Amino acid sequence: MGVSSSLVRKYVQGGWLAPLGPGSRGAYRRAGDAVDWTGGVYALQEAKRPHIHVGGRTALEMQGYAHYGALGTREVFLHAPGASVLPTWFADHDWGAPIVFTASSQLQGLAWRELVSQPVRDYVVLLSPPEQAALEMLFHVPRRVGFDEAGQIMAGLGTMRPALAQTLLERCGSIRAKRLLLYFAEAFGLAWRADLDLSRIDLGRGNRQIVPGGVLDRQYRITVPAGSADAGGAF
Repeated sequence: MGVSSSLVRKYVQGGWLAPLGPGSRGAYRRAGDAVDWTGGVYALQEAKRPHIHVGGRTALEMQGYAHYGALGTREVFLHAPGASVLPTWFADHDWGAPIVFTASSQLQGLAWRELVSQPVRDYVVLLSPPEQAALEMLFHVPRRVGFDEAGQIMAGLGTMRPALAQTLLERCGSIRAKRLLLYFAEAFGLAWRADLDLSRIDLGRGNRQIVPGGVLDRQYRITVPAGSADAGGAF
């Protein structure tokens, strides 16, 4: 922001600025301000790191597609292209909620996207649009996002844009996430599924285990909880 290190020292000495927290070298806040993780993400993006964005389940929550945000210690999902890293000041700070940072080569192809600007108090943060956030969320099933929870969120995504979903499915490298997205779309009869051209989407070969000990969905070759059974049936 054009503030020299010598001027920062004067601001700190004058009580105008304070270090963000222990171990947050080079990061400061206005004295008296409480900075949460959204403020940290805003600072990242303003510091020419817009590729580090809110994604997955968190992006869906912030856009009103899930209703679990009241839990203060709920995990916050951040995503970035495969070679990205969080700066030390952000990674080492206690934001009051666990930060799950994913920079996977399997999601590298999603990095072209147009992010959504989400107002938070008097600033904005950049989020994945719902079509991308859904794939990012399903990438974490079942380790960090439960199968049933993911299904409940997917059931509410009936207005996804098929053209964007098609492009993202073609670019995404995670076979498991793509198969899960299509499985849930079939299971819930989401209208946009009919507009997708599966012949242009690489769904890989062979079976994929999603739920240990589950049953095999014959259409998408993934294991799902007993009772979910085949896509298109009752969930």
